[in-house]
Amino acid sequence: MHIDPEVRPVAQNPRRVPYGLRDKVAAEIDSLQKQGIIEPVQGPTPWVSPLVIVPKPSGAVRLCVDMRRANEAIIRERHPIPTVDEVLQDLNQSTVFSKIDLRLGFHQLELEEESRSITTFATHLGLFRYT
Repeated sequence: MHIDPEVRPVAQNPRRVPYGLRDKVAAEIDSLQKQGIIEPVQGPTPWVSPLVIVPKPSGAVRLCVDMRRANEAIIRERHPIPTVDEVLQDLNQSTVFSKIDLRLGFHQLELEEESRSITTFATHLGLFRYT
């Protein structure tokens, strides 16, 4: 990940987690840790983003991180997106198709060690970061 060194890191305060959701949030954090998706932060970190809790219709919770401030520091690579006509042309004469479930797709990517600190987020249980 390319981080713009001219953008000053921001450590934001955590958002309050309603008491009624704390057990569900703790269970989700524990699950993500066991899967190796997140890890506790050891020592100081320049970037901290707040956790956002989104209740699901099933009663479970989805953990989201408001990384708008961190996104300001990311230097993006620009890739052209093909048009529908270009994609259809590439698929012309194709005979085999497949589909893939991209649920939790971002959790399948491993971050380099030096890129992990910008993903740090604050919870009522402490600081964590994506791996």
